[in-house]
Amino acid sequence: MGLIRKSLSIATGAAFFPGIVQYRSDTERGTHQTKLLRQDEERRHQESMNLAAAQARLAAARAGLDAQVALNAQAMAQANYEQVQYSQEIQSAPAKQSDLLSEIERLHALHLAGALTKEEFEAEKRSRMNLISGL
Repeated sequence: MGLIRKSLSIATGAAFFPGIVQYRSDTERGTHQTKLLRQDEERRHQESMNLAAAQARLAAARAGLDAQVALNAQAMAQANYEQVQYSQEIQSAPAKQSDLLSEIERLHALHLAGALTKEEFEAEKRSRMNLISGL
């Protein structure tokens, strides 16, 4: 069969029929088909590898997003905790101030009674006032 085509292509001048592939033998045709099949197989393999790489990038992005969500949740929980602590401090501040003021009054009474010197009383009063201004 290959011989007939070879002689036909020579007789008809295959150069005048562009787009028509003339094979010299059945072996050459098999080699060409094998080459096409191999190229197709390589293309499918490359597409598979590209898909696997894309899936890996997507999984990594999801993991990064999950980690960021966890960090944000932790930060929000910390902020809520701090806000609760601050509001409790604010609510207890007047009681602390009145306790410190009564302490200063007690120290003043001790000074008037002579149990504390003026310097001792002033030093204790100053330390209590610093506590009040720190609230």
